[in-house]
Amino acid sequence: MEITRSLAKHPNLITETLIEVCVEKGVAFAANPMVLSAFNEWDPIICKIKTKTCQAEFHLQQMPGCCAVMILYFLHPSPNTEKNFKEVLEIIEEATKRAAFGSLLMAQVIPDKGIRDANWHLAMTMGYVLHPFFTNPKSGNKVVYLTKDMGFGKQEFSVDVKIPDPIWNKFFKRALGFMKA
Repeated sequence: MEITRSLAKHPNLITETLIEVCVEKGVAFAANPMVLSAFNEWDPIICKIKTKTCQAEFHLQQMPGCCAVMILYFLHPSPNTEKNFKEVLEIIEEATKRAAFGSLLMAQVIPDKGIRDANWHLAMTMGYVLHPFFTNPKSGNKVVYLTKDMGFGKQEFSVDVKIPDPIWNKFFKRALGFMKA
């Protein structure tokens, strides 16, 4: 099965690469929307994967522009085991990398009993970085972000910072003094 990528000169649409990976692994895949274009590529995508041992529903949202981040949330395999979670996550990771996204960001809710009760805790053994949790003010849920670099290489960079002239220094000192009062 050949997949054409007519809108970008590189694989930019996650549904295209998810189809490729799922076909290679003999896994069923469906999504809404299934076909992405310049009009909907930033919209949320509801996905389903069915393997030999489980089926999983999850949501993705592409940030295909300058930052090239793939956002994953609501990953729920059934049955919800560590093995099934890992299998589906590895499929999503491979598709994310093939679609040339530099990072995969996963949002997860911390269960009331703690992080060890969530199958996603094993993501940290798969190269994900766990970020500090925050509380969702609408639901009271504790939420974490886990991120993984897709391995396209780290680049060294520096930022030149211009030191403000003396007039700006006086302004900043006054502004900071005002803020302290």
